[in-house]
Amino acid sequence: MKGNDHNWFTILKVNENANYYEILGISQSASQEEIRKAYRTQARICHPDKIKSKDSDIKQACNDAFLKISEAYETLTDNSKRQIYDIKLTQIPATQSSSSEPRMNMKHARNLYEELVRTGISVGYEIGQDFGGVPGAIFGAFVGGALAIAGGELLKLERGNKLANAVANNDQEQIDTLLEEDILLNEQSDEIKGYRGTALHWAIKHNNLELFARLIEKGADKDIEDISGDTAFGLSLKHPGSGIYKLIIENDKKVKGNKARFGKVAFFYAVSEKDYEMCKWLLENILSVNTRYIEGNTPLHQAVLHKDYEMCEWLLNKGANINIPNKYDETPLALALEDNNPRLHTLLISRGANPNTQGGQYRKTALYYAAINNDNDSCEWLLSHGANVNIPDIYGNTANPNTQGGQYRKTALYYAAINNDNDSCEWLLSHGANVNIPDIYGNTILHNLVIQGNYDMCAWFLNNGAAVNISNKCGETPLSLALKYNNPKIHTLLMERGANLNTALYYAVSYNNNQMCNLLLSRQGVNINIQDSYGRTPLHWAVSYNNNAMCDLLLSQQGVNVNIQDSYGNIPLHLTSTALSQGNINLQIIDALINAGSNLNTRNIYGIPAITPQSWQQIQNIRKFEKLNINNGFERG
Repeated sequence: MKGNDHNWFTILKVNENANYYEILGISQSASQEEIRKAYRTQARICHPDKIKSKDSDIKQACNDAFLKISEAYETLTDNSKRQIYDIKLTQIPATQSSSSEPRMNMKHARNLYEELVRTGISVGYEIGQDFGGVPGAIFGAFVGGALAIAGGELLKLERGNKLANAVANNDQEQIDTLLEEDILLNEQSDEIKGYRGTALHWAIKHNNLELFARLIEKGADKDIEDISGDTAFGLSLKHPGSGIYKLIIENDKKVKGNKARFGKVAFFYAVSEKDYEMCKWLLENILSVNTRYIEGNTPLHQAVLHKDYEMCEWLLNKGANINIPNKYDETPLALALEDNNPRLHTLLISRGANPNTQGGQYRKTALYYAAINNDNDSCEWLLSHGANVNIPDIYGNTANPNTQGGQYRKTALYYAAINNDNDSCEWLLSHGANVNIPDIYGNTILHNLVIQGNYDMCAWFLNNGAAVNISNKCGETPLSLALKYNNPKIHTLLMERGANLNTALYYAVSYNNNQMCNLLLSRQGVNINIQDSYGRTPLHWAVSYNNNAMCDLLLSQQGVNVNIQDSYGNIPLHLTSTALSQGNINLQIIDALINAGSNLNTRNIYGIPAITPQSWQQIQNIRKFEKLNINNGFERG
């Protein structure tokens, strides 16, 4: 069979095998679809028409293999035949049986009985008749036995089901009757009120210790699971009233040999259910109050996770160690902090927990949470118990009243002020809050209150140490901001409290606020020639803004100096050249500056005079033009 070695190997393997599953190359649990697919594959390989050899032995081998594949397929695709074949295959090998009567597995007997009843197969097969590959003699032997055994087995099963239902319904008379019968104790009940379990499970649910013990004595299996997956022990923890869990822990060999492990399960369940009686019994008989369970948590950790103040207090009274960390290095207090539970914080710290413990994803302290909750009493209490205000979280924020947080670096005092919370402001100041800490823009709280237009809080903060002359990053003082937002009431307040009028004068000019300029200039001590960081005076700025009225006001002041040079060497008259070059000449300002004594020949750092010859010529041309217009009845606009 050159070129068909694989096919020949398959044919030989089929002929050497008597197991239908192995002939088709499938498992005993194969589905009908898998059987059909395997049959088609094997049949194609072993079909006599596929063999081109003229050798009679080879042809016969192919024919034999094909017949065996067909026989296997016919048997395994018929459920009745397959059931019988499976029993024959696993239970009655003649070479292994020590009895002339076949031995049967009870599960198979039940399945076979149900299948025979369902399909109506008669047991009256003639001796010698072949059925599904099972010789008639063997078939007669084991089918008769199967029906007898399986029938008795089913009766026991039915009694077991009835017993479970009777226990579920507390039918004591039927319970007593059934327990005297030959019965399978581990059958489950029908589904009753959404639950299904064995008689043992129902005894536990009804807290019936006497019946539980009676069932155990008769051999009920404690490891069988109910509809929820609970064994007797697991269910007994959920129904602790009768103390069945104690009986299991003390007497069940499996549980008793692992008393500590099962005791932990019971204890942590008792903690979650607030079952103090169960906790007490377990602590007295099996466990330490500091025993560890899932993720290294102690019972105290577990009580904190359940936010159970009373259980925490009870465990602490029983000697729970308050500072044991779990596998994530979290103490009970750290877990309480993660849930922001001030009542538990206080309990745990009062019992000895480190008040500076950090907890949760962001590693915050109890003091931090008390502060953000505006809980002044808790803050006082924590500080009196050693809380450190300077412990940072993962972002560097602390409970220190001067800590700056968020994108704009605001303090707690800022938020209290903006919200008109005088009580919190007073408390923060009494604990060291700095009233003058600037935010990301350099604004203090007073700057922000001026922007808000909050007169009352401005007055309150000025009375409590707010600096009136601090400049922000733009050089603005609170007074200059009051001018900008045109709030006369706050102007007056700030000036009365010592605001620097000279700095404000710049902003009055830049905001074209003539009224405020008049007010400022009327005050004692105003320096009309004060220079800013660029060396410019208020007059420089009035000229640069091309503000005729402001220039006239400033030039009318005693002591004004029109020849002060800025950082670039420019006097105010230099600044008129920009407007001149743009064709936006203001001869009124130029004339006023010249008449006030501006030196036309003053040169800046670039060597440019205040009025260049070209500019002077341009001015003269404009004057001639205007004179001509005036003579013709026009005036300069």
